[in-house]
Amino acid sequence: METLLDDYREADTDQEFEGESGARKSEIDFKLVTFTLAGRQYGIDIMNVKEISKANRFTYVPNAPAFVEGVYNLRGEIITIINLRKMFHLPAQERRKEDLANILILHIQDSVIGVIVDAIENVLGVHSKDIQPRHPLFTDIQMKYISGVIEVKEKLYVILDVDRVFGEEEEKEKDELPAVSEKQEEAAPRGAAPAGKKKAPATKDDLAFQFIRDTLATFAHFYVDAGNEPWVKERLREWKTLRERSRKDIQLQSLNDAEDFLDPFFSPYTGMLWGDEYRAAFEEILWKDADTVKAWNPGTGKGSEAFSVCAILRLKFPSARLK
Repeated sequence: METLLDDYREADTDQEFEGESGARKSEIDFKLVTFTLAGRQYGIDIMNVKEISKANRFTYVPNAPAFVEGVYNLRGEIITIINLRKMFHLPAQERRKEDLANILILHIQDSVIGVIVDAIENVLGVHSKDIQPRHPLFTDIQMKYISGVIEVKEKLYVILDVDRVFGEEEEKEKDELPAVSEKQEEAAPRGAAPAGKKKAPATKDDLAFQFIRDTLATFAHFYVDAGNEPWVKERLREWKTLRERSRKDIQLQSLNDAEDFLDPFFSPYTGMLWGDEYRAAFEEILWKDADTVKAWNPGTGKGSEAFSVCAILRLKFPSARLK
């Protein structure tokens, strides 16, 4: 995940207007998912954010630390849910049982966890050179968990180092490494390639696609795969033209942006039975004869479109077996 940010720093960009932090958009090389906690603004590297979610029912885990709310079934994957206020010893926030908690689903090394925050705001694009060193006056959280701070539109965001907050400490490996001064550590770029190994820089289009892919998953739970990737890339070209005409960032910064991006993806008959024109177009691509027809339904809401497909297949192949 960090290597993607290094690639973005090396990529050649040519947009001229200003970004969220006042930097030219051609200089934006770092994206933060921002949230609030106990009245302060925080940010997490978007490369660590898998998606956002809401939930209020967690399975209790006996003998777990107080900051562990329990475990949660995220589409078949059991993940640990951590209350960030409790973990950082901040005043507890009262929440009724029926209230949904705001959850950031994070990639941490090889694991996936969920963290409860007060409110999830948006995505900010900034220049890494604008990030200032951490300072104890800016937050109540331990310094070792902070990678830096940045001011955006008169708001100060504390950037959390989630690998330090939640990652396992590998003391044995650290002991075997030579000592590095604090200045040397800060000077080394995050995710830098090993000495002697030069990474091929990613292109501007490659990085724009990777950010779109990640934010579609974060905001809309839309996952890019081999089947829909060509459409997403073509839509990104259209989206870039539309956004640049209106002088807006091409990157998705909210659920509304993600829904606007995906609007042409869905069938015009979503949630409805197909009309005659749509049905005729579908019939034209079907083969002439078949003994067995297999239809895969990955999930179609209330089933109106799935019923339309089955009805057409039955009329087209009256003697065939439908599976």
